Amino acid sequence: MADYDVVIIGAGAAGLAAATALTRHGFSIALVEARNRVGGRVYTVRPVGATLPIELGADFVHGRPSEIFGLATEAGLRLYEHTGNTWATREGRPEPEDADEDHGEDGNVAAIFAAIQDWRGDDRSLQRLLDERFADARWAGARGEIRRYAEGFDAAEIDRVSVAWLQQTELASDAIDGERQFRVLDGYDRVLTWLRDNLPASLADIRLLSVARELRWRRGQASLSITAPDGEPLGDINARAALVTVPLGVLQRSFDEPDSPGALQLSPEPPGKREAMRLLGMGHAMKVVLQFSDMFWDPLPDRRANGHHPITLPGVSFFFSDDHVMPTWWTSHPVAVPILTGWTGGPRAAALVDASDETILDEAVAALARVLGRKRRDLEKLLVARYVHNWGADPYARGGYSYVCAGGVPAPAALAEPVDDTLFFAGEATSTTGHTGMVHGALQTGYQAAEALLRSLRPGQ
Repeated sequence: MADYDVVIIGAGAAGLAAATALTRHGFSIALVEARNRVGGRVYTVRPVGATLPIELGADFVHGRPSEIFGLATEAGLRLYEHTGNTWATREGRPEPEDADEDHGEDGNVAAIFAAIQDWRGDDRSLQRLLDERFADARWAGARGEIRRYAEGFDAAEIDRVSVAWLQQTELASDAIDGERQFRVLDGYDRVLTWLRDNLPASLADIRLLSVARELRWRRGQASLSITAPDGEPLGDINARAALVTVPLGVLQRSFDEPDSPGALQLSPEPPGKREAMRLLGMGHAMKVVLQFSDMFWDPLPDRRANGHHPITLPGVSFFFSDDHVMPTWWTSHPVAVPILTGWTGGPRAAALVDASDETILDEAVAALARVLGRKRRDLEKLLVARYVHNWGADPYARGGYSYVCAGGVPAPAALAEPVDDTLFFAGEATSTTGHTGMVHGALQTGYQAAEALLRSLRPGQ
């Protein structure tokens, strides 16, 4: 006999969204999470002395998606828009990013974005598009910028990532004012803990520190074996159906290395999923947050004038560079706090995936010194605290977020397709609406999976 209607594996955005929808319709769920918290790749910490919550996972609400803004309103959370000046290093000097906007289409990265948005025909990788359309020397700078964008923002490898998918994501972003960025003032995790806190205790059994090891299933039955993080058996959970919301990187590892830490064995292997995952990539990502004693990059006017700060970035929001370790940094502008966040994704992050946290932090401080043209020891004198999370090395993530490979636009739908009305899948990698890699995309897929589960659990209604 089933203990629950549905067992949900993973208490990230997709799992919590599905749990909310299912319990609202009176169905019982067991929500199984390997970590000691909910939220998944939304990871907020609040260390003593920090002037703002520290976001080690998802940071921005991209655009104005109703999924996030609606929950924030219900939860009474305040979002603020991330504004300010964007700077980039050009020939070793920091300049406002729009400094070359008037250079015309020839050689400008805007022309490459336009080619992606206007693409018609067979899908191909971004690298192939660049080779076919933008190979001349005059495009060298623009090619570098589009590479940094794909590897940084999408955490993708340009010789794999799909042009058709990039087009889809750009159109989806435009539909929700995606050029605007917002942050949750009290911490991004508050959105998801609000969902958790509103699950009815009579219908929702939340199991933290419970690692899903093996899911045995057949039509109408699912049995999940769980252990503690140290491997101690915690028994089985039996349900009428199962919803798998683990990140793509974990799911891929589960198929290829089922005995590795964090992997979930699916017995039997569901048909079609391995093939779908071959056309999806999981981008590596790591994030560093540095807290300083003052905002040395944006000093008060009298300190700018006396020569103590040869390079200043007044009102900076983002700062981009060609640094080989950590090229992207941002502030909390317009909230004025002495915190800088460093980000690296794609191949740069992959190069450090096996490094220790201490090594990554040291490399990040050195990178910041390089991109700002300062001496490392001067930065270290101002450094108060530093935080890091290496998502590629996290056994319950195995990467930052997913992207679609050339020829793989149908793959997210294939991954999300239910199996025998018993095995269901959700998570940002299953988004078919162009919101792959986004928290609101994960929420969407959780709600969609819940709708499919409801149809299966109460057929004929």
